[in-house]
Amino acid sequence: MDSPTIRIAMPALALYVFYWGICLAPPADEDDTEPGALTFVETRKLIASSREMIDQKNFPKALEQTLRLNTAYPQNHIYLLQLGIIYRNLGRYPEQAAALEKYVLYSPTPVEACPDFGQVYLKLAKIDQARQAFEKCLSFDPDNVDSLFFLAHFFERHGGAAKAEELYAKGVGLSPGYTDMQLGLARMKLRKGEAATALNVGKKVLGKNPDNTDALLVAGLAADYLGDRGAAKEYVLRGLKLLPDNDDLRSAFDRLRGRRRP
Repeated sequence: MDSPTIRIAMPALALYVFYWGICLAPPADEDDTEPGALTFVETRKLIASSREMIDQKNFPKALEQTLRLNTAYPQNHIYLLQLGIIYRNLGRYPEQAAALEKYVLYSPTPVEACPDFGQVYLKLAKIDQARQAFEKCLSFDPDNVDSLFFLAHFFERHGGAAKAEELYAKGVGLSPGYTDMQLGLARMKLRKGEAATALNVGKKVLGKNPDNTDALLVAGLAADYLGDRGAAKEYVLRGLKLLPDNDDLRSAFDRLRGRRRP
């Protein structure tokens, strides 16, 4: 799936933390001796250093520094989001989930945790929690097309075809040019046997982006459904040349190759 890039870019996030972290986390006094307390100077240095470590992709060191900030300011949403991103890059998904749960609790802009908030539970094979997280993401802004897409895609993959079609259709209505939303709706139409509609969508997307592998798969499956096996193979083979290890394209190709003519 050619998913939209909606995650916060690492350098941009680090810059945001650098400029706003101090304001959102009031520093302790110089003589504050409580465990975990940081002075203004210490806080500023940790913010700058953690920013540098993230930019350098030195995530273990960035984690060490961000944990110190989080210990001093446990409800600061910026440090919680930064922890979530660091844990994701370290492959520590239970800790990422815990950080994002706290982020959506304390942040004035909880949608910034999405779609990672739902995707981390998919990585942990916690399907119910993933659904709840994607639904919560959409609740933050019911017209957010990215949240609509990821919830629709969740239902598509986990047995909720009717709900997926409803959400994809709403997303297309809100953002007609959203390619992934168009293709998601086309896949739902194809499931209902509306292959001509799905093929038309696939062709339109390919007219603008010939290398869109999702569109190639949709077009291939639709062409096969309509009996045009030659076109179906052509679409699927083009997709496999671009993504040789894609399971959906490989499965479609194996099915087409193994089928005998009547």
